[in-house]
Amino acid sequence: MAASILSFRFFLYFVYAIVLTGVLLYVRFPAEKVKMYCEHRLERVLANGKASIAKIDYHFPATVEFRKVKIASRRVSGKSNEIVVERLRLFPKPDGFLTSWGVGGEFYSGIFEARLELDLGENIFGLKDIRLEKSDIAAVAAGMSAIEREIRGELTVTGEYKAKFDQPLAGRGEGSLHLGAGTVQLVRQILTLDVIDFEEINMGWEYGDSTFQIIEGKMTGKQLDADFSGTLKPPFFPPLGGLDVSGLLVPREEFLEDKPQIERLVQRLMKQYKKPAVPFRVGGTLNNPTFRLSV
Repeated sequence: MAASILSFRFFLYFVYAIVLTGVLLYVRFPAEKVKMYCEHRLERVLANGKASIAKIDYHFPATVEFRKVKIASRRVSGKSNEIVVERLRLFPKPDGFLTSWGVGGEFYSGIFEARLELDLGENIFGLKDIRLEKSDIAAVAAGMSAIEREIRGELTVTGEYKAKFDQPLAGRGEGSLHLGAGTVQLVRQILTLDVIDFEEINMGWEYGDSTFQIIEGKMTGKQLDADFSGTLKPPFFPPLGGLDVSGLLVPREEFLEDKPQIERLVQRLMKQYKKPAVPFRVGGTLNNPTFRLSV
């Protein structure tokens, strides 16, 4: 009997301590100090970048919300890039005290969520069940002055990622990427096209050794279809970022109907390279890519 009373009393004290801690955090949450600390840590990770957070709120019992998290790259040739996360929420999961957290938020009209798991013994963090859904690529591109052409579409990304606490960008991850219904304005014409209209783009991705790898990429377009794969090397924002992508272009019959010269060129290239479609290769950088119709 005494043991049960003691257990019940201990439980009440424990609940009281949690509630009191939550109330004190809510009333006296050190938002400005936390904001400055987070900005400083972000800038250390970015090295030459700049980070700012408009506001941090604490929501009872244990959710922290960051508003307008802005990350800006250093200026190159007078131009810079900026990404803004409208809302980012962090809250503990019930199945892992201080080692399992839920992450959610808003990113350019899209939503994202993930599960953050911490291995304190190995100093490793992992993001699992990552899902970014229906973000507006045009809005993302608008914040990047280094991108000097139109890009539209809805971005969805899934996957997972793991890295050490002290090297958060040197981890490994994998997943898939989908880009739906959009356009890409070209730097140089491809088969007389200045703009490619696509219905969807799908690819697998892997990240490791500071390299983003594109796996089994497929584009379904209004003028062209394509299969492709390759790599993107850091820094991943334009105007820099090394490209090495190759694949096969398949012009649609309706696109070639009134273009006999292009159709003859396509047939000649397929015969020359002994391929079932037109081979292509993209090199250079994100903002100044090189393109050629060859293996």
